[in-house]
Amino acid sequence: CYGDGGAIFTTDKKMGSLLRSLRNHGCGTHRYDYIHIGMNSRLDTLQAAILLEKLEIFPQELKRRQEIATFYTQALQNYVPTPTVPAHITHAWGLYTITCPDNRREAIMQFLHQKQIPANVYYHKPLHLQPAYQHFPRASEKLKNAEALCHQVLSLPMHPYLTNDQLEYITYWITKAL
Repeated sequence: CYGDGGAIFTTDKKMGSLLRSLRNHGCGTHRYDYIHIGMNSRLDTLQAAILLEKLEIFPQELKRRQEIATFYTQALQNYVPTPTVPAHITHAWGLYTITCPDNRREAIMQFLHQKQIPANVYYHKPLHLQPAYQHFPRASEKLKNAEALCHQVLSLPMHPYLTNDQLEYITYWITKAL
């Protein structure tokens, strides 16, 4: 999509009903009967039109994203922890995120930006520390892994239009930064 949008697939009718409710403000069987805390996750018509066209090339884009993720993993697995996905799972690779060593993320990111590589941090704060979730219970006061990782993770360029030359350039400079 070019903005907000996406999809969830399920064969579970109960889960499908819940998801349809959540996307529409938590609506029940009646339009103004809200049975869940939901959100507005409906597409506008422009996004829907774009998605209808993109669905035609979705299999090719998904395949290319997998190829890119495999390329990153093979090039970087000896340098940094890379994402792993169980063999029976298909991953959409909206992001490809590595874990930077020894609190060096900012320096690595700045180095990559100097090389015109748009590496980014998307989640600076873990969910349990977001103000909107402060009143929700959690297993413990601190979630040390989530809190540590939010200072270490770095997302690399990931879209199906990256060329192999671009991937080689990106991974070359990441390995130099490390």
